[in-house]
Amino acid sequence: MKYSINHYLLLFGLTLLVCIGCSSRAFRFSDSPPITDAGDNSPIPSPESNEYEEFYYYFNNLVRRPIVHSLDLSRIPRSADVNSMDNVPKSSWFTPRLGYRDITPEELLHGVEKKGAPESPYTVVGGKLGGTNPGFIVKDSRGIRYIVKFDPPKFPAIQTTTNLIVNRLFWGFGYNVPEDYLVFFKSEELKINPESGLTQKDLESVLSYVAEPVGGFYRSTFSMFIPGKIIGPTVESGTRSDDPNDRIAHQDRRVLRALRVFGAFTNHSDIRIDNTLDVFIGENDEGYIKHYMLDFGEAFGGHGAEHDWLWDGHEHYFNFGQMFKNLATFGIIDENWEEVGYTGWESVGAFESTIFNPESWRETYQFLPVRLALPDDDYWAAKILGALKEDHLRTLVKAAKYPDPEAEEYIIATLMQRKEKIIEYCMSRVAPVELRSLEDGRMVLEDFERALSQNEDNRYKYVIKFYNDNGKVISPEFKIADADIVFTVPVSVKSLVEVEGYLRIDVRRYNKNNDMTPPAQFHIRELSDKNIGVVGIVH
Repeated sequence: MKYSINHYLLLFGLTLLVCIGCSSRAFRFSDSPPITDAGDNSPIPSPESNEYEEFYYYFNNLVRRPIVHSLDLSRIPRSADVNSMDNVPKSSWFTPRLGYRDITPEELLHGVEKKGAPESPYTVVGGKLGGTNPGFIVKDSRGIRYIVKFDPPKFPAIQTTTNLIVNRLFWGFGYNVPEDYLVFFKSEELKINPESGLTQKDLESVLSYVAEPVGGFYRSTFSMFIPGKIIGPTVESGTRSDDPNDRIAHQDRRVLRALRVFGAFTNHSDIRIDNTLDVFIGENDEGYIKHYMLDFGEAFGGHGAEHDWLWDGHEHYFNFGQMFKNLATFGIIDENWEEVGYTGWESVGAFESTIFNPESWRETYQFLPVRLALPDDDYWAAKILGALKEDHLRTLVKAAKYPDPEAEEYIIATLMQRKEKIIEYCMSRVAPVELRSLEDGRMVLEDFERALSQNEDNRYKYVIKFYNDNGKVISPEFKIADADIVFTVPVSVKSLVEVEGYLRIDVRRYNKNNDMTPPAQFHIRELSDKNIGVVGIVH
């Protein structure tokens, strides 16, 4: 059966109506307090290790899933690990830190440390398994095990500096990370355990493939073995069938979708299943699974430097759209990343902030939660990033001991500029308005983007609408022009009675180019103590 152009137009119109209908998101909140702890650490039986097939993983990542998702017209669901106040509560995935409470630069540097730095001498007990860089496993004088990793010969200090900084940053962002330390040692501090199966020749062979020692000292990262039973990587979609605590599909977790922002900030492009880890904490039937992020040494352009990929952070390793564009143009289109070059320091890769565009940042291998990140996920991550100050970065960079002081200043300046771009981008796609209080017949709101910049010159216009419980507008919208960073919206008990105890206030903002953001929703109802309160926020 052949169809006329009118049939196709009708089909397109119906599809458009369906999509428009799906775009409306309705929320309703009870008067329960927001969840601050997900409570996903109930005792469970010790699970089996979860292995993955490397060939299938890359085939699915590069070929199968991009095709399937390009044909999927369904709406991306909102993140499911979010409480009624639009925040991510504490869980086995996330601990609220930056953006939730004050974190000093010293706490950011040392917060991950529990056992303290490794103590010499070191006993080599095995070879390093996995990864592309040489290394080995040691026990320090206290018997604590570490994986020892080094810088590549062509880029001395590039990974050891980066790993310390980014490991601490991700701890600050709220992730579980291993205790990693920057360690300088001499070869005579190493001794070999006879039961390791390694010889002195094996050890010398490993050291011959790493950056040369300076003044007799090798520069290295000691990454402490995470306590508990290792049960494999964290899958990027679905849940673990052997973990009753794992009730939210991983691709629908904001804490994983937020890696789009944190990855872009640090150019941690090597976000993939290999660099995650699930660990069972506790004894059999009395433990739970904790989820970790690992291996940050190839951020700051290190991943691209190792493979000589100047496109690192700008494109995926393989992408059908890019392939077809290259075919159509015979590959003669100039990409902006082609203007990127290596810095003048061996300890810094092609890491920059001039060409960097948060919207077009790409991880090397598509990581599903990152690809599904929505504007409200990015906004949440940007609020956390906004709590990171230059003093934090300066403390971390100094501790990383760059060989060249100019490289230190470059890294700090580049990160601050990338942060500024990310915040501007993420906070232009939502109404970046936060609740400060609701009392005395008024709701006090703050423009979070403007509060971060403290720039009084950026004055915006806000549009306010009131809705009842059925989503019907109950009064004409009103506008607040040239508002201060903190502004108020009138809310009376009388207005709440008129809508039978449930009121929704939508706040939109006109941005610099005069486009209007989607609304920030504030849901208000009468509480059990007869007062009124905000019971839900949606950005």
